[in-house]
Amino acid sequence: MKRSFRTAIAIAFASLCLCAGASAKQSLTIKIDGATSVSVTGMDAKGKVAGTYVDSSFATRGFLWRRAELVTFTVPGGANTTVEAISPTGVMAGHYAISAHSSGGFVRALDGTTTTFLAPRSGSTEALGMNNMNWIVGDCGKHKIRAFVRDPSGTITEFAVAGATAGTFAVAINSSGEIAGNARQSGTASIGFVREPSGNIFTFGLAGMPTSVAAINDDGTVTGTVTTGQSGQTHAGFIRTADGTLTTFLAADGATDTAAHAINNSGTIAGAYRDSNNVRHGFLRAPDGTFTSFDPEGSVDTVITAINDKGAFAGEYMNKDGIIQGFFAPP
Repeated sequence: MKRSFRTAIAIAFASLCLCAGASAKQSLTIKIDGATSVSVTGMDAKGKVAGTYVDSSFATRGFLWRRAELVTFTVPGGANTTVEAISPTGVMAGHYAISAHSSGGFVRALDGTTTTFLAPRSGSTEALGMNNMNWIVGDCGKHKIRAFVRDPSGTITEFAVAGATAGTFAVAINSSGEIAGNARQSGTASIGFVREPSGNIFTFGLAGMPTSVAAINDDGTVTGTVTTGQSGQTHAGFIRTADGTLTTFLAADGATDTAAHAINNSGTIAGAYRDSNNVRHGFLRAPDGTFTSFDPEGSVDTVITAINDKGAFAGEYMNKDGIIQGFFAPP
């Protein structure tokens, strides 16, 4: 796909009002017996929700949920399984603990077959993103962290952003093979990057504002979060279009933090914001910039972390008893 690779950045801190009131959409709670917390990390095209939960022994396990159906699993021979991504067809990827200081990547097929892998030069490998063709991206290494891309045959290619002395982290890949992620230059300084299938890498960010990429859609639009305040306390969401234009936004008047976590192919962004009382609420940002707030019934803290192309979304929330559970909202 032809790109205009300019560095034009349009700064637009949009303190936009939410639609009148919070969304009245109903949601289903994702409860897992014995779980002390549930974390949703993705959703496929059919509304199957994937994620990780912590059990009563404080070990992490993966899960796949669809309404009344629940499958839980750990990587065979491993411990502390963490699901980071699910493809539109339902294949999952993530990482598991090999030892206290190393991890391996895994891919779990539709039939439950699990394949583990390590990057060739790595003491540790973590899969973080996956596309519809089952290409996987993530990071690897022990002292100098590099990004990697793994094709469906299992071939792994490592790469790094020039000047990223503190590591290169690939977090998402779209259907065209464009990869988005984060390059850490030193300490907490971080910029975003997009890597073309050809291997060309383009970086972006706002001066003095650390950038954290979360997702990329098939149009090449990237979303995530920038740190705007002192000591990392205030954040705004951002959109970077395929031509390189970067726009920041706040989800509501008076919001102290806005974090974008997911984007679908229509351009709807999902995430969370903090209000003036420091309470988090989920939000959806439509392509025209309209925001809708969302909280499951009984929530005192909500984060939307996944959205599919049908408009279904999912995430997690804390109830008044301090228990973190997942939720699913149908389209």
